[in-house]
Amino acid sequence: MVRDITEYDPERALWIAGAYAEAEMTMKELADEYPKVIPGVLWIRRWRGQHPEFDMLMMEAERCRAEILADEIIKISDDPDRIAAAAGNAIKSRQWMAARLDRKRYGSETTVKQEISGTITHDHLHALTDDQLMSIAAGHVIDGEATRTATEPAAITHKRT
Repeated sequence: MVRDITEYDPERALWIAGAYAEAEMTMKELADEYPKVIPGVLWIRRWRGQHPEFDMLMMEAERCRAEILADEIIKISDDPDRIAAAAGNAIKSRQWMAARLDRKRYGSETTVKQEISGTITHDHLHALTDDQLMSIAAGHVIDGEATRTATEPAAITHKRT
């Protein structure tokens, strides 16, 4: 009996994380390239929610991709044959993606990205009480909206004036 590729398998999960870590393709492109090995993006997302060990593997794969992107930025910036505007766009897109894949290492300190409620900018922080800021750092919900999705606590260094 052939197993359905949407059925979670630890060996398949390890292969997927390894392929994602080193590929120059999105998860969708990988799934399209290897349809008999990698389920669709929806299934990958479900597996991450249902299997913490797979989510940890994928977070490690994302950090690996962020390192690869950072290495590419150096190569692009050192290439004298690249047109400045094209090089700038390539660098900015890689910086943006690296910051999303590994926020701790490559992310910006001025903006806290949130999957559900959007972005909190420096201006928004002025409107929050100290208790609300501490709740955000702890990963709690404020006013019915998710305020933090990352697994590591945020460092709040903003001082009120």
